[in-house]
Amino acid sequence: MRQTLYGTLCGAVVFLVLSWATAKRTVQAAVLTKPPEGRFELVQLHPSQGNTWSGVLDTETGCVWGYTSQIVPSPKTANQSLDDYLIEQGSNFFEPVPFDTSSYIQIVQTAKGKPPDFTPRTWELDRVESLCDRSRVEALEAAAAR
Repeated sequence: MRQTLYGTLCGAVVFLVLSWATAKRTVQAAVLTKPPEGRFELVQLHPSQGNTWSGVLDTETGCVWGYTSQIVPSPKTANQSLDDYLIEQGSNFFEPVPFDTSSYIQIVQTAKGKPPDFTPRTWELDRVESLCDRSRVEALEAAAAR
């Protein structure tokens, strides 16, 4: 009985000495109460339906992306390249949120009786969307290089 007690005590002492002697890594961590400061921030968007949903704001360029879902078509339609693109894109992705260009692009008035031409505003939305996409890709490339 005495040998069992001494063996247990000796094992506990050896365990304590080895656990104290081994090097311990210091881990410093904290729970984030908000996202870290950076280029991209989550923002709340309010569409006309009255519900609230999130978007991503690029604080350098002012571009905003919203989360979009789509139904991916079956690959047996007329335009195979479009089907391949949509399948590659997936059913969920971020898409630039359009904005109102009326503050700096005027409506083109057409002949009397015909509706006004909104083509310049559509071209402006396409131009800004391509610039936003390019800036997002550049930000991702810069982040990957770090």
